Amino acid sequence: MMMPMTERRPRIALLVWPLTAAYWLGIFYLTHLPPQRLPKTRISDVHAHFTAYAVLALLLLWSLHYTELSPRAAAWWVVGLCFFYGAIDEVLQIPVGRICSMKDWIADASGTVTVVAIAVIIGAARHVRRA
Repeated sequence: MMMPMTERRPRIALLVWPLTAAYWLGIFYLTHLPPQRLPKTRISDVHAHFTAYAVLALLLLWSLHYTELSPRAAAWWVVGLCFFYGAIDEVLQIPVGRICSMKDWIADASGTVTVVAIAVIIGAARHVRRA
């Protein structure tokens, strides 16, 4: 038996926000490790940035879904927040011996925009189907 949406949302929201915060702290931790302490992977730096910010954008959209924001406002908030945080994150890497890279920031922004665009398209398609 399915619960009404109003009963299910608060429980999910209680999980989504901490998950989003934990993921965001994980990104901060990894991007502020000195270069010699970075884990070795076969994933290129650009792909890692794209993926990290795509997941962050997805989690933020999911979290904001349970607020009073409209889907359009949530999308803009996620884009603005991820763009801003990506830029600040790049600058804050300098003190730990990392390079502030425009290429990394573009990958961050691209991952963000890709997920937000897909979410907007899916939302529009759902709206059309309901009409």
